[in-house]
Amino acid sequence: MKETMRKTGLLEYIAERAGCGYLSDLHSRKRYPHIYEVIANIAPHDYDLKEWEDAVRYITGETVSFKDGCQAAEYLLRHLND
Repeated sequence: MKETMRKTGLLEYIAERAGCGYLSDLHSRKRYPHIYEVIANIAPHDYDLKEWEDAVRYITGETVSFKDGCQAAEYLLRHLND
């Protein structure tokens, strides 16, 4: 029987790659440069739109709808660069 691999969720992936000890560290402005770098290197189509919208809501505190993951990633990058 073939074992299925579970893909890490987007928020968990970002937190891990950005060196955050906790998911809540994604709210820390001092972590923004690391978070920006991680998001800039994610292929938007690797995660579904709902995960991107959840990431935007969690990181920015804003509820925004997007047409695709690429648009959501760009929004996050702008937010993190402000």
